[in-house]
Amino acid sequence: MGSEPHIVVLGTGISGLALGWALKQKYGTAIKLTLLEKAPRVGGWIKTSQQQNFLFEQGPHSCRSSGSGSATLQLIEALRLENEVHLGDPAANQRYLWTQNKLQALPSGIFSFLTSPLTRRMIWPVLREFWQPRGELDEETVEAFFTRRFNLPFTETFIDPMISGIYAGNIQNLSLSACLPHFHALEKQHGSLLKGIFASKKPQPSGSPFQQQVQKTTLFSFNQGMEVLVKRLEAELKEHIWLNFPVETLELQPHEVRINREIIAQTVISTLPAYALAPLIANHSPQLSESLQAIPHASIASINLGWNQNVLTPKGFGYLIPAREKEPILGMIWDSCVFPSQNAHAEQTRLCVMIGGSRFPNFTSYTAADFTKIALETVQRHLNIAIPPEVVLPKIIPHAIPQYTLKHAQRVEAIQTFHPRLKIIGSSFYGISVNDCIAQALQTAAEFSL
Repeated sequence: MGSEPHIVVLGTGISGLALGWALKQKYGTAIKLTLLEKAPRVGGWIKTSQQQNFLFEQGPHSCRSSGSGSATLQLIEALRLENEVHLGDPAANQRYLWTQNKLQALPSGIFSFLTSPLTRRMIWPVLREFWQPRGELDEETVEAFFTRRFNLPFTETFIDPMISGIYAGNIQNLSLSACLPHFHALEKQHGSLLKGIFASKKPQPSGSPFQQQVQKTTLFSFNQGMEVLVKRLEAELKEHIWLNFPVETLELQPHEVRINREIIAQTVISTLPAYALAPLIANHSPQLSESLQAIPHASIASINLGWNQNVLTPKGFGYLIPAREKEPILGMIWDSCVFPSQNAHAEQTRLCVMIGGSRFPNFTSYTAADFTKIALETVQRHLNIAIPPEVVLPKIIPHAIPQYTLKHAQRVEAIQTFHPRLKIIGSSFYGISVNDCIAQALQTAAEFSL
C-alpha cells in the first residue's frame, strides 16, 4: 500500500462520476483514485428537485435510448438500476413548433408531411436534396450545410429550432461536423442525406433484454428523476470524492502532476468545462489556454411550473421556436406528458420553459424574477393557461452549454496532445448530452493504461 499510481479526476459532473466509477471497476485497489469537486455536491448540471409534491428537473430532463444511449443503459445495468428506469410515454413522440403565432404539430409520417401546412411547401426542396452535389468544403456551419442541401426557409423552420433545443446556439456559428456528425457522414458516404437515410438499416434493439426493451422507446429517465443516476454513482465512489475542493493550480511535470501544490498524481483527467480548465494551464501554454477560453458557452434559464390540475390541452413532448419568430423563449418541455408516472396524481401538470442561449446576448442583466415573468406571460399567450401555477421553480445556469463553432475538431486535437500526464474529456469537447458524456468517460477508462 502507498505505492499505487494516483489518478485524479477533476470534476464530478456525470463525466467525472462515470469515469471514476469505470476506473474503479477496472483497477480496484491497484490505483489510488481521487475525484476533486469545488461545489458542495456532485452531479454538475444534473439536479432533480422535489417541490410540494412536484418533481422538477433543473438540468437535463431525459436520455435518448438510441446512439450513445447504449453506453448509459450498460452503466445503468452495471449499477443495478434497471427497476428505477422510467420510459417516456408514447405521446411524447409528438412534437410541435411555435410558428406563425400558433402551435403546429410536426409531421409524424409521409401523409402528414405531404399535407401539413408546415411542410407541404417544402416538398420540392426535400425531393431536390437527392440530386444536390456534395459539398467541397472540409467544414461549414450548420446553416450553410442545410441551406445548400435544402434551402433557407427549410433551415430556418426546422433546423434552427432543433439546434436551439440542443445547443441553445446560433446555426450561423456552429460547426456541422462537430454538432451533427451523423449528417456530415451521410453526405460524405452517400452524397445525399436522404439517400443515406434510406440506405441505412433501421437499428434493431440489441444487448441485454433490459437494453432491448428500453431501445423500443425514444426517451427514458428514472422514477425519481435524473439525479438517481448521480446519487448511485456517488454512493459507489463516496470514499474517493473530495467536495468543496477548488483546483487553483496545476503543475505539469514529466512524471507527475501537482495539484494546488499539495496533491501529487501520476495522471490527471480533467472533466472541467473549457473555461474552468483554461486558467489552470495558462502558465504552461498561454496559446492553448486562449483557445480553451475561446470556446463559447450559452447560458440558460429553466423555469419549472406546476399545477395540481390538468391545464394543458395539447399532448406531446413540447415545442421549439424558430429564431425568426422573435419570441423571448427557446421552447418548452411538457414533463407531465413525457413522464406521467412521475406525476404525484393524474391531474398534475408540470411544464419547463427554457430561456436564453445565443438569442439572449444580455442574459446576465436578467434576474430569476425577470425570467419567471417571461415564462408566465408566454405560457398564457401560447397555451392559453391563465391560471397561476401553484409552484414556480426558476434556475439560472450560467455557461451551461458549450458551443462547437468552426475549427472545434482542431482545438480538441491540440488539447489531447498537450501533455502526457493530463487527459481531457467532458461536454466542452466530445458531445453535450448525458449519453455523450457517459460514453466518452467509459471509453476513456477502457483505453486508459497505467
